Amino acid sequence: MTAVIVQAPLLFLGLSPYAVFAATLLIDLQTMISHCNVDVRAGFWNYLLVGPELHHRHHSADKGEAKNYGAVLPGWDLLFGTFRYVPGFQPQRLGVERPEAFPDSREVWKVLAMPFQ
Repeated sequence: MTAVIVQAPLLFLGLSPYAVFAATLLIDLQTMISHCNVDVRAGFWNYLLVGPELHHRHHSADKGEAKNYGAVLPGWDLLFGTFRYVPGFQPQRLGVERPEAFPDSREVWKVLAMPFQ
């Protein structure tokens, strides 16, 4: 679904299918990089692209630490005040605060309904 949300406007704006395909590959690559469990220090580039250093904070189990909601670009986080970059920061614990309060990941419909509860 996310690919459609990205690809449809690009096609509507007149980009060729090849350009849209290339953009999709780059976005997917950036998303995979941001989710890698590696210690990559990007410095200034953290203000342009989301990498592991920023995205680890997004997955912090501590709600006070959990920021940086963008997976590719930090623009919306910068705009809405949810951007946090602290060089060398590593969350104490990743995941959720109370895992027992969430449905089993194999219960797909329950997981999909969570944002609406």
